[in-house]
Amino acid sequence: MNKLQVNSLTHIKAVILFISTVLFVILIAIQPVKAQISLGPNGNVTIGDETIISSQKLRVECITWAQCPSSTKRAIYGDAANTVTAVGVTGRAVDAAFAIGVDGVAMNGSSATYGVRGHANGSGSSFGGYFTGGLFVSGDIVDQSDARLKTNIRELGEENMLSAIMQLRPKRYEFLTETQLRSDGFPGTLTASGEHLGLLAQEVEEIFPNLVHEITHLLEEMNDADETLNGPPETVTTIGINYRGLIPVLISGLQQQQDHIQQLEARIEALENLLLD
Repeated sequence: MNKLQVNSLTHIKAVILFISTVLFVILIAIQPVKAQISLGPNGNVTIGDETIISSQKLRVECITWAQCPSSTKRAIYGDAANTVTAVGVTGRAVDAAFAIGVDGVAMNGSSATYGVRGHANGSGSSFGGYFTGGLFVSGDIVDQSDARLKTNIRELGEENMLSAIMQLRPKRYEFLTETQLRSDGFPGTLTASGEHLGLLAQEVEEIFPNLVHEITHLLEEMNDADETLNGPPETVTTIGINYRGLIPVLISGLQQQQDHIQQLEARIEALENLLLD
């Protein structure tokens, strides 16, 4: 056997060894996948368990250590970045007796239990939750107010809150319809039915500017996966009021008014005593 034949044979052996190694790695990788992914007859998929539930198109089990070998278990993790509009998870429910886009349930947390947790930190409009419909809460709404988290604390009683309150002008109003809002360049989802009582943000901003905030809205409906493919989405900005921030203002105003009443009562009592003398 000449040198050329030896080299060719060696090359063929190396190729065979490489292919065998690749096939072995693929087989090893496939085995746990087969064990953890179950496919039902109707296309339903379960990951992490063999149970197929007809009402769940995709079911992900992340309960045991074998299913998720980590002290922090995330059954589904959505990560979107480096684009125009990034949405980690989208839930959509339509045409049902009860349509629930996202359903969060949490139970039996030994330290804390949160059904849904939202975090936002950005340079523009930044809200942990953005809702264009009403908000129903069966429990308490708790604002962060720990004194250990605050600085530059001052008494409102040092300011004339009563005078500022008297400048507020409460209104009775209705919101524009969905059609009217769209015609004026706003999202139709900002509408609300019925008559409302409240204040105008532009007027409040002149008195309490720190209670008025800008909100950036997407003009398009974020329902379909193929939206915003042709460039940046159109946005519009409105302003809103932190009504809960008015509570300490009203308390301070009431206290100042009570001080005035007590001062007047003291003067009246003094005048009455002079008349009796």
